[in-house]
Order: sequence, then structure tokens, then C-alpha cells
Amino acid sequence: MQNPLQDALTFLQKIENVDLSGLDRKQQLGEDLNLEPVKNTLGKIQNICSRSKQSLDLLSTDELRRFEHIWAEFGSLCARSREFRSTNSNANQERRAIIEGANELHRSALRDLTPALALAAIKPIDQTSFSEEQKEIISKLESEIESTLKEIGTLKDRAISALHSAESAAELHGLTSQSIFFSEVADREEKKAKKWLAATLIIGAIAFAISILGVFSQKIDFLMYNSNEPIVIYLSSKALLFALVIFFLYTSARNFNAHKHNATINRHREAAIKSFQAVAEGAIDGDRSIILTQAAAGIFHPQDTGYLRGSKESGAGASVIEVLRNQMPTS
Repeated sequence: MQNPLQDALTFLQKIENVDLSGLDRKQQLGEDLNLEPVKNTLGKIQNICSRSKQSLDLLSTDELRRFEHIWAEFGSLCARSREFRSTNSNANQERRAIIEGANELHRSALRDLTPALALAAIKPIDQTSFSEEQKEIISKLESEIESTLKEIGTLKDRAISALHSAESAAELHGLTSQSIFFSEVADREEKKAKKWLAATLIIGAIAFAISILGVFSQKIDFLMYNSNEPIVIYLSSKALLFALVIFFLYTSARNFNAHKHNATINRHREAAIKSFQAVAEGAIDGDRSIILTQAAAGIFHPQDTGYLRGSKESGAGASVIEVLRNQMPTS
């Protein structure tokens, strides 16, 4: 045999021509020893070979030569099945060996003929031999497939749009939550600032009262200097009292400035987020990145509020903004 294609076709025809009816011999061998599993497996192998016939002209020489091995094993299993007798001394073991051989051949045939089956599935259909009715059915199927593909594309676009909407909603929810957080922090800082403002005013009033009393101390009996006491003790007690009042006044004013500074900063951050939400709604993706960078600058690099001198937030804020800028997707 010199033609691999013709040889493979010959082997396939031999496999197809094998009559498997009666191979199981249920009545002769009984329920326990019949060869129905072998018959069913060999029938599957015949079906695989029949389906592979359509693509034999597309296979390589090595792939065509595998049909010879399949036919040899197929014929051997058929012969062993026909020679099997229930009266054999090791009938059960022999039956299991035949069944396992059939299963192994089935697995081998699937593995070796996968290219042939795949090519048969995608091989173009020749419609010249079809009737007009068959051609019309194929045309309708093609139209339905095209329509189905369009519907799938539409559903895909809707799914992508819904995903973008969900992402935008999640982003909006996150921004809204952060805006509320900054607002709550600003409110707390405002309340603390008011308390320290009241304390500053009270301590300032006390300092003012002490200063006035110091001016008129020579006209008030209990504040007048007693010549029986050392002048140093008299002056040092006044200086200590005034120093304590000034210290408390300075601390109170400083705490007021700190809380007022924090409140103003968080108001700036809240305003930056709200401004980003308002402006970004009508912006395209590229502009949203720029707007987000500017909003981040308002959050992490706030302007000087005037309540504190030499604020050191700018360095950390600048580094955070640089990280955000580097992570922004470029369009």
C-alpha cells in the first residue's frame, strides 16, 4: 500500500463493515459474563471513525497511519470477544481484560482522531448538492445566527454600560461618604474651637482685670503694699500670678487656633470633594483624571488657613499627589 489516504479509507471501511450484533451474547453468556460493555464501546469507536472520514483529505501522513493501529486493535478485540467462553477457567478475568482493552482503544481513538473530528466539524459545507429547501433552511439558520450574535453584542454593550454605571455609583458613594466624614470632623473641630474661644475670652478678661487692679492697687486697701513685708515677695507674687494667667491665655488661644485650623482644613476637603463630583459629572474620562488630581490637591495639600504659622502638611500632601498622578491611567 503506497497511498496513506487510500489506506486509511480502507481501514475505516473495514471498521465500519464489522457487524457488532450478537457480539454481547447475553443469552449464551448470561447476565454476569455477557459482553454488552464491549459491544457498546466498539460501537462508539465505529461512530468516531465514521465521523472522521469527512476530513481524511485534511490530515497529515502520520495522522492517517493511526487508522491502521485502530483497525488492528479493533479486529483483535472482536476476535477475542467471539472466542470468549463462559466455561473458561478464568472467564471473569478474561472478560475484564477484554472490557478494559475496549475502553483503552476508545480513549486512544479519541486522542488520535481529535484533529480529524475537529476538522470535520469546521470543514465548509458544500451546498451545491443540497435541495432548494435545504438551502433555504441553511439560509434561515445563518440569518438567525447573525441576529443572535447581534443580540449578544447588544447585551454585551448593556452589560458593560451597567458595569460602568455600577462603578460610577460605587465611586460616588465612596466620595459622598468621605465628604460626610470631613463634614463631621469639621463640625467636631468647630465645637472644640468655640469652647476654647470662650475659655480664651474668659482668661483674657481675667488678665485684663488683673492689669486694671494692678494700676489702682495703691488706692485699694487690701491691694496696697505693706511695708512690713519684703518688697521682693510682693513683686514676685504679682509677677507669678500674672505669668500664670498669661500662660493659660496663650495655651487657650493656641488650642483655639489649632481646632479652628483643623475645622477650616476639613471644610476645604469637603468642598473639594463636592466640587469634584459636580464638575466630573459632565467631564470625559481624560478630564476626570485631571479634575481628580486637582481635587486631591485640595484634600492633601490644603492652603494656609492663617490660624497656624509654618504648617508642615504641604510636604506630605505633595508626595501623595505625586503618587496619585503616577497612578492615573493615560488616555
